[in-house]
Amino acid sequence: MPLYAGSRPITAVYAGSRPITAIYQGSRLLWTAADMADYFDRDDVIGLGPDWSAATGTADPYLAAVVNGYVRMNIPNGLISQSLKVARHRYIKSIRVQDDGYIETRVATKGDNDGSLYTQVFDQLSDTAFTDGVGIELRASGLYITRRSAGVDTRVTNCGAYLEGDVIRLAHIGRNYTMTRNGAFVGEFDDAGATVQQGLGYQSMGLAVSGIKGFLGPRHFSAGLDYIVCG
Repeated sequence: MPLYAGSRPITAVYAGSRPITAIYQGSRLLWTAADMADYFDRDDVIGLGPDWSAATGTADPYLAAVVNGYVRMNIPNGLISQSLKVARHRYIKSIRVQDDGYIETRVATKGDNDGSLYTQVFDQLSDTAFTDGVGIELRASGLYITRRSAGVDTRVTNCGAYLEGDVIRLAHIGRNYTMTRNGAFVGEFDDAGATVQQGLGYQSMGLAVSGIKGFLGPRHFSAGLDYIVCG
């Protein structure tokens, strides 16, 4: 959530001459200087609001939604059944201002332990579509570094497991991508083959969530997220 001095938003914090990039209360992110961020600290809404754009193939009512202060897939109640639905949204309020950086999220809900369900957050996403990027994937308790190329996802590194409340960060310098969970190293991806698109045109942030409903059964959702920050 943003911090204010009166009605004026705080955009920079320093300790002497050293810039502070984020402020936490335990594992809860209170403020960030990142280029792109969404804390989902607003009333429930289907479609995430004006800062996001649904990608081609994502349509109402099967959109990402803010529910109780976190984001997850919207699968309407009352359906007899529904096969797998995936909602992909691109952040359109701003883009990053440099190549090197990170994307971070906190797991709000673990999601159902179903291998077909997944949640992804993408960095270096194409600015005009949802075709290329690199990011974090949460699937059936598994944590992965995932690359998206020409609309096809590939899990390039298995980074172990995740739990509700974990803070996951994928940082990159040049073509080396490093994943941490709660500050501890869990995996890396050395993109020596330059398979991830970088530079102008690939400086956006994106989100994908999914869900299903069994025949006359309950709804099932991929992991929910408390916030996404990309800086």
